[in-house]
Amino acid sequence: MFSDQQILTLAAAALSTTTFIYAVTVRRRSRRHASLLAQQEEELQSLKAELAEKEEGREQDLKFKNSLKQAEVTTGLQQTRISFHNETSKSKAPERYAYVLSMFRSGIPTEEISAALGMSSHEITQLLKLSALAKKTEPAAD
Repeated sequence: MFSDQQILTLAAAALSTTTFIYAVTVRRRSRRHASLLAQQEEELQSLKAELAEKEEGREQDLKFKNSLKQAEVTTGLQQTRISFHNETSKSKAPERYAYVLSMFRSGIPTEEISAALGMSSHEITQLLKLSALAKKTEPAAD
């Protein structure tokens, strides 16, 4: 049959063939795993970029909300101040008009009226013209 030399040669050939096949199989597996790892790494990088974009958007939303709150507070404070000034100016303006008109009807010259009320003579003249216009546009009482 086979000599010891041939058996050893066949055994060595079988062992080397088995080792070669095992090495090729291990190499294929490692390449497949490396490919899977590369894909997962790419997916992780894209998820990381997506997360960074969302975080940036969230920060911008928070900044916008904060500035909107500040604007609302500022507007509220200004509205209060504006309404206060409007109320005070509304109450003062008709009194001034009435004083100017009554003083003018009393025969006091516009220069004296302006000095007494701390207004310019041009303003007094304008108020008198406006009051004359207002009288013309008032409906006649029956």
